[in-house]
Amino acid sequence: MYAQVYQPDHPFYDHLDCLRYQPWIFYYPSGARLDTTSFLLRTKLYELYRKYHFESLCVVAYRMGGLVSRSAIIAREDNYHRFLFLIYLPVIMI
Repeated sequence: MYAQVYQPDHPFYDHLDCLRYQPWIFYYPSGARLDTTSFLLRTKLYELYRKYHFESLCVVAYRMGGLVSRSAIIAREDNYHRFLFLIYLPVIMI
């Protein structure tokens, strides 16, 4: 989940076990409202579920993407999949 320009040929994918995982990337405009973006994410995930009938989904998000993902998961009204939800956030030093 990423709001900035993030290319599918990024080195991150070189380390992904493609026999176990199918990467899907959700791009969203960085200036969009949280509720609008999370609704769009829920809609897209539902479309993917209807097409592929996956049993679980791993969401990896960074910063605002973590908030969008969390909002989408909390607001969901269905029961069509489970999430393993991972957020990478930088450590804040005080």
